[in-house]
Amino acid sequence: ARGAAIGSDAWLNAQAALSGLDGARGETLAALADFDRLAIDRAQAGLPPYPKLTMALEAGSAQAERQAASITTLQRQLPEQ
Repeated sequence: ARGAAIGSDAWLNAQAALSGLDGARGETLAALADFDRLAIDRAQAGLPPYPKLTMALEAGSAQAERQAASITTLQRQLPEQ
């Protein structure tokens, strides 16, 4: 849709695709929040960090950052409203 007119079919399809990507990123952020809650609960219970949970938090954070960067890159290629 790069270069397509605002409101054109290509532009609308691109907006719908971006919305889908935002939805997928929302799922990533929800899972990340769940992992974060588990880590906080463990810390509050006085339990030591759980390495696999730490790895999941790090991987989830990296994935969310990549998703955000990809969405931003794609959005910048479309004409602004």
